[in-house]
Amino acid sequence: MKYTKGLAAFLAVVMITSSMAGCGSKKEEQTGAAPEKQEEQQQEVATGTGDAKELVIGINGDIDDFNPQTNQVLNFINTMLFNCFECLIHLDENMEYAMDLATEYEMVDETTYVFKLREGVKFHNGEDFTAEDVVYTFQYIQDEANAAWRITQYTTLESVTADNDYQVTFKLSVPNPAFLDSLAYTPILCKSADPATLSITPVGTGAFQFVSWTPNDNITLERFADYWDADKVSVDKMIIKPFADYSVAITNMEAGTLDLLSTLSVENAQVIESKNGLKVIQAKESNKVEEIEIGRHNEEALRDPNVIKAMMMAFNADLLNEQVYNGMGKVATSCFPSGVKYHKDVYDAPYDLEAAKELLSTTDYKDGFSFDMYILTGYAEEEKAAMIWQADLAQLGINMNIQKCEFSVWLDTYLNRSYDMIVNNYSMVGTDPSTYCSIILAQLSDYQTADLPRLNELVEAGSKETDDTKRAAIYEEIQTIIAESYPVFTYIEVPQLLGAMDRVEGVELNNMGHMFLKNVSLK
Repeated sequence: MKYTKGLAAFLAVVMITSSMAGCGSKKEEQTGAAPEKQEEQQQEVATGTGDAKELVIGINGDIDDFNPQTNQVLNFINTMLFNCFECLIHLDENMEYAMDLATEYEMVDETTYVFKLREGVKFHNGEDFTAEDVVYTFQYIQDEANAAWRITQYTTLESVTADNDYQVTFKLSVPNPAFLDSLAYTPILCKSADPATLSITPVGTGAFQFVSWTPNDNITLERFADYWDADKVSVDKMIIKPFADYSVAITNMEAGTLDLLSTLSVENAQVIESKNGLKVIQAKESNKVEEIEIGRHNEEALRDPNVIKAMMMAFNADLLNEQVYNGMGKVATSCFPSGVKYHKDVYDAPYDLEAAKELLSTTDYKDGFSFDMYILTGYAEEEKAAMIWQADLAQLGINMNIQKCEFSVWLDTYLNRSYDMIVNNYSMVGTDPSTYCSIILAQLSDYQTADLPRLNELVEAGSKETDDTKRAAIYEEIQTIIAESYPVFTYIEVPQLLGAMDRVEGVELNNMGHMFLKNVSLK
């Protein structure tokens, strides 16, 4: 399956957009609360008074769109999506399917899934949740006029039908092994909510309901009294505050006015770890990777597998992890993150400069060559990694020209595949490798993998195969081909990190950086 260039780039650039949200907003305050209640809540936010147990969360940019089907910025996905809204199922901190609005499901055959739904659930507007809301949600997503960014994930969804008030059947046109992973981060909309106001007045079924938004200041949510699992919710209010400078946010945490800090860099995590009363929360594993996409179709030297292998033998990933990620990352051993199904340790080019020189000497490029490496401006970890590699490549006579570029230039270069090499960060949804293959590898079939027909055949086959044994063989071969030919090179699994005050307990963080906060307690 191939996507358009713009849609194909989504997961490649979603991390970038998180830092661009909310700048210079002109919107007035939006609220879902009665005026007198709103005034009371704002007073408590401003003064810290009142008996409410408040969880204050810092993010690195404002959120100005609350429609979960159009907002693809990580600040929204990681903080609000799974706490204001709910999906049928979600991937928990162990990357296992946990029930939310569904209570159980059955895969009837390769293209048919039946979900039994939870009864007694209410939306924040008081409406009862039923199967019709599920049907409405997927009709909304598949309607191109709504510009839902998940539309490409449901191109194989043929129909959704309500069997009764509390059962739905999904019918696919062809098998899609990643279908459940897609469902696990697709929030359900209320069919009676005005779609025109979704962006400013979100209506979900989650533990916390939207109250108000003051642009570039705070988003306030409160505990939903009619939540179906209300006994587990001990926090009365959740306040989300944007910070342009995380050093200011960390100072707020030290002062006790900020409880949780989302999407930490390793540098900020080191600062937090050094402070009394603060701690770092890290996901068990990470689906976020840094990778280099290699223009084998553009640079002749990069078509020689021995040249590439020699270059990889000059890549000191262990040193990079220690110096750039403080040992908190995980050196990659495959193009797939290690927590993904069918992952295999396939890289066979350990760091060895002398062996790299010897191997390069057997090629037509024994005297070296030059190439350009494109890196997005402002991504310090990527730049440091490139500089470490640049220094070792120089000892082979290979000259890496680091081209730091603004987003528009980076994106144009990326989409047009006009690079020698380009650094990309990718956060894979779920645990099924067909997602990585469709978002990253399938887009390269006309470019750096055009001369690897077997790889492209396997990518297509893996997207439809449902037999587990056959799938394991397909994805092992895909990983092996990538490790031999290097159209892409994944070098580090980036840690998913949060900062927190010691008093915060019960935060659930999965491999994708999604936070689940209904079980949070404040000591």
